[in-house]
Amino acid sequence: MEITKKYKISEIVSLLKKGGVVVLPTETSYGFSCDSTNKEAVKKIYNIKGRPKKKAVLLICADLKMVKKHFKMSPKEIKLASKYWPGSLSLILDDVGVRVPAHKLCRQISKKLNRPIVSTSANLTDKPPCYSVKCIVEQLKNKKHQPDLIINGGRLKKVNSSTIIKVKKGKVKVLREGPICISETS
Repeated sequence: MEITKKYKISEIVSLLKKGGVVVLPTETSYGFSCDSTNKEAVKKIYNIKGRPKKKAVLLICADLKMVKKHFKMSPKEIKLASKYWPGSLSLILDDVGVRVPAHKLCRQISKKLNRPIVSTSANLTDKPPCYSVKCIVEQLKNKKHQPDLIINGGRLKKVNSSTIIKVKKGKVKVLREGPICISETS
């Protein structure tokens, strides 16, 4: 596992295309990322986290245009996305959590890869999210499965995980409260 502060987007994307797993800073916490279309890379993230296979992971897209290309969206979902993206709002689309984050690096990687990337908090299942590389290294110490690369974005400010909502028949259901407050009547 390599840790670096210096990186090139093209090098990260090349690693993702080869099935690599990268730890990226986001606006909420550090996250494990990989090419969402690479089943082996996604499986590797589940192994690193010790995450149950039935529990889905979030996808990050470069922009709303990319989300529309890969997912069917209702007018209500488009309206909410237009208002809160980029930002800490995750929408459940086709049974998958999707987000366009405020953190520029994640969007740039998704754009250069030309498809969504997986993003799930860089911590072991049942452990707290990590806001520093030190936390990640401590949690993964002596573990069999490791990420290929950690991008050190320094100590991140502690904020809640993203707000998760699902729109069904035009009604908003808040599945997880986060930094963005959306009422079920929105």
